[in-house]
Amino acid sequence: MFKKILLLSVMLFMTGCVSSGLFVSSNQTVVELREGNFNIVATDVSGESSASYLIGVSVSNGFMTQTLSLIKLNGPDGLYQQALKDLWKNVEKKVGKVEGRSLALTNVRYDTQISNFLIFNKVKLMVRADVISFP
Repeated sequence: MFKKILLLSVMLFMTGCVSSGLFVSSNQTVVELREGNFNIVATDVSGESSASYLIGVSVSNGFMTQTLSLIKLNGPDGLYQQALKDLWKNVEKKVGKVEGRSLALTNVRYDTQISNFLIFNKVKLMVRADVISFP
């Protein structure tokens, strides 16, 4: 009986929720920022996203956050994607409609906040950037 419970526990653990959180961005658009060819329309705009899990652990190693848990309680599948959507929503609150405008995010940075408890863990991703427009 003990072997069956152990085997079931291992199987559940191996099929749990895993998120690497690794996001390495590569921007191939070449834009020359020189005096007079852009305007700063918003500074220090932020967006965030979070997810909660049961029976697991989350760790952060510099630019990468990993989560290994059995049960996901809430939160989107893509924390970075959801945080960027939230950031653009906050940009619209500051500067109005963004669709159709020549806007770009600059000085993009992100932070993670991890809370690990005995049976519960929570990961929060925050993205912060400045927004510029081109005439």
